[in-house]
Amino acid sequence: MPPATMAAHGDRLGRAYWMASVLFLLSGGTGLAYEVIWFKRFSHVWGNSTLATAAVVASFLFALGIGARQFGRLADRVRSPLLWYGLCEIGIGFLALSIPFEIHSLLALSARISSPLQGQPVLHSLARFVFTFLIIGPPCVLMGGTLPLLIRQFTSSSSVDRPTAWLYATNTLGAAAGCYVTGFHLLPSIGLASSNTLAAALNLTIGAVAIVVSRGLPSAQPLPEAQPSAPAVPADDLPAFAPIALYGTAAITGCAALVLQIVWTRQLALVLGGSTYAFTAMLCVVLTGIGVGSLVFHLWLKNVPNLLYAPAVVMLVLALATILGQALIPHLTYLGGAVTQLRGSLSFTAALALAISALLELLPAIGMGILFPLFVHLARARVGEAGRAVGSIYAWNTFGTLVGATGTALVAIPTWGTARSVTIALGLYAAAALLLFPSRHARDHLTRLAVCLLIAGAIAVSPTPADPLLTNMGMFLYGYQAPEQVLQTLKLLSFKEGPSCNVLVDQTSTMTRLHVNGKVDASTGSDMLAQLSLAYFPRFLRPAARNLLVIGFGSGTTAGASLLIPDVRVTCCEIEPAVFAASKYFAPSNHSPEASPRFTLVLDDGRSYLQGTREKFDLIISEPSNPWLAGISNLFTKEFYQTAKERLNDDGLLAQWVQLYNFATSDYALVLRTVMSVFPHVAIVLVSEGDTILLASQSPVAGTSQSVQAAQAAVNSSPDVQSDLTQWFGSADVISLLMTHLVLEGEDLRGLAERDGEQVLNSDLNMRLEFDAPRRLFQQDATEPLVREILATARPSWFAEAFARWGGGKDQAGAFHLAAQVFGSQRLLGPAREIVAAGLTYDPQQPQLLGDRLSLSPKDVDPETFAGSLSTILASDASRASTIGGALMGMGRYDLGSEIFRRLVALHPGSVTAWANLAVSYQRLGRSDEARKAFLQALALDPLDEAAQRTFAAFQREADAKQSGEKPPSSPPGSPG
Repeated sequence: MPPATMAAHGDRLGRAYWMASVLFLLSGGTGLAYEVIWFKRFSHVWGNSTLATAAVVASFLFALGIGARQFGRLADRVRSPLLWYGLCEIGIGFLALSIPFEIHSLLALSARISSPLQGQPVLHSLARFVFTFLIIGPPCVLMGGTLPLLIRQFTSSSSVDRPTAWLYATNTLGAAAGCYVTGFHLLPSIGLASSNTLAAALNLTIGAVAIVVSRGLPSAQPLPEAQPSAPAVPADDLPAFAPIALYGTAAITGCAALVLQIVWTRQLALVLGGSTYAFTAMLCVVLTGIGVGSLVFHLWLKNVPNLLYAPAVVMLVLALATILGQALIPHLTYLGGAVTQLRGSLSFTAALALAISALLELLPAIGMGILFPLFVHLARARVGEAGRAVGSIYAWNTFGTLVGATGTALVAIPTWGTARSVTIALGLYAAAALLLFPSRHARDHLTRLAVCLLIAGAIAVSPTPADPLLTNMGMFLYGYQAPEQVLQTLKLLSFKEGPSCNVLVDQTSTMTRLHVNGKVDASTGSDMLAQLSLAYFPRFLRPAARNLLVIGFGSGTTAGASLLIPDVRVTCCEIEPAVFAASKYFAPSNHSPEASPRFTLVLDDGRSYLQGTREKFDLIISEPSNPWLAGISNLFTKEFYQTAKERLNDDGLLAQWVQLYNFATSDYALVLRTVMSVFPHVAIVLVSEGDTILLASQSPVAGTSQSVQAAQAAVNSSPDVQSDLTQWFGSADVISLLMTHLVLEGEDLRGLAERDGEQVLNSDLNMRLEFDAPRRLFQQDATEPLVREILATARPSWFAEAFARWGGGKDQAGAFHLAAQVFGSQRLLGPAREIVAAGLTYDPQQPQLLGDRLSLSPKDVDPETFAGSLSTILASDASRASTIGGALMGMGRYDLGSEIFRRLVALHPGSVTAWANLAVSYQRLGRSDEARKAFLQALALDPLDEAAQRTFAAFQREADAKQSGEKPPSSPPGSPG
């Protein structure tokens, strides 16, 4: 070939090389986008259990490995690997466009696939793997082939290593960028379907451009195996590396890398929380590190004259960096807790997640990135074919990652924990270093021994894991807690690193708590209200329900309380075995559901089980963790509610816990709209200021007098149920409990659902809640405004209608007082007055309602009514009268307040509080002499009463100021209590 022609071909090849680099950068971004998108879609089919996730990961990696191996062999035989690369990218794009339809069809088939295999986890996982591989296998095979094809195209006899590290770095950095863009921007804004379409369109464009660029390029130069190019060392010093040694090393290091990455993910979930944004940041840092490592090889290491010892050195540095990161875990936990108040900004939260992830992962990831091109460099010297070399190393490395990904989650962490899993990974790196260490001279054996001793010593001196009480307390959410205080005040009862999460049970001075990845998911304290409400309130409205499904075991209280009713059968889905194993620590409160023959445990994802079973249920109780956690929002989508509706009997009821804390009105309205789009009848149970339960059915929710009477009979027949209700709710009367907590029903919910002015629903494809909820997590708690907005939507007349519907009578009129208190606590005085007025129509002399009328409507009470009401109240409850008197004084009605306390001191002349309050009311009425006498009487009864002393001192200063003609103090004496 003439020199001019060769130069022209060289220039054209150089331009094509840089264009291919840009295309491969973009291709890396689309590949990672597909991984995120497809994994999320398959979680809708198979669920989020460890076995289900392992099946999807294995399918993805297995296909990549096959593609790398087969296309690596093909690359050395075709004239234009770049043309084939373009065809692969186009194939990926077209196949990606078809995958949403295939997954939709698989959803319809999931019941036929899953139902016969329930209780057979191995066969079930194998079926999941096969069906997943049939769908994502073809595009992933093509993805695996892109790297060896490109490297073969741009490898010449004079530059063996030039394209390998550069293209691998370019593709991996593109993947890091794709991870960031997809996780932080595309999915939150346009959802799964549109993101998939956009990525496919980009793949089609990449393929078309690659085909155009391939035209006119010279044929890829053959590389005879007998002529390895530019050996890094003299021929007599080349190590006797058998291909199997290189392939084995690639597989071992791939396995070790995935062990570390999964361990880091588990550890960072404790430091940063388990939101989708936190996981995106973790993955982005690892990919960036791998890309940077490959760049390091490309820019500096490829020209080093002797790289024979480089693998051992890199693995040694990688091990030391990993050990250093493990030592930082407690300190990173404290750092995450210390800056909780600053995490209201999403930008700060993202920056914090990236920074903490980098401290733990970045240096080891850089080492991982160096190893792949280094192995390819060593393999080229022996194999002599670029495509085969790259494809084989990539395939074996990928198969190693497959073993690491599945084995770590399913075996290593549940069996040995994260700390020992790290030790296993470091041991694998040590084995890989020894396997690839040159051994032609005696000094090589000594060096190998030294490296072995260094790695063994590093493992031996690696820090022991921190006390789980320090790292599993959820400091990322609850804030920093001093280690010494934690260890002094908490008692560790149980700790287990399960397949999917860490489960810790601790005991405070007042309660036992269940922590899942640090966050408290259940307790014997205030959480009992929600746990018992999920068992009892659906039962009040559907007393005949016998077949129950509970999604989420938690402390076991909901399942255990449900089983207190005779003939009830409970099937409970729990994704984490360690959560169920902790049930024994809650036995005093949860009624030991596992001991009942009517209890069935299913260790699987609740949604996946519901989609796969053919069984119908009377009640489906969903008590998941918070929807800001990645994957949990799958239980709040329209598709989940449609599945629940299909699995309910005609009069069946869905009960779902929904939080109020760290939740915006728009989030709650989104969930409510989504439920209402599927179920025609919906109601809200307000459990507390932080918890609600959505009740949904195809028939009216609120029940009838017959159903309420049947529920009351069931309560009366069970001493344990009565004890639960009395202890935690203050009453075992069903009507009173419903009046207190069932606050909204039917069309009254429409205003709340449309409060934010939006019509969008939460679906599998837009995942709106999964991306919106984490944004509120560290913002100022808006619980009280959200409670107020829920109650402000309620129609006060509904309570009178419901009371009549349930057959309430005079003896239960006090239930209106409980309902009025709920509204009064949120300063919704108008609705509270209407509810009180409705209650008084049933019992005009009900003392609590009379007191409510006095405190809520003092201006509307005439003297005769006031006197009669006060007499009734005093005869019933003196402390209630004192509370009303204080409330009236707070509203400026000192005349009414003074009358109440005058009557109280007559009945209870030894009450210091009553005398002091009487004194204050007299003072505000200008009756100074009477006020002084009342104060002196209070102090005579108890000279050491600090509240009375302070109030009297303020009164005295005001009196002295008036006597001397000075301006009285700006703050008048207030009520002492």
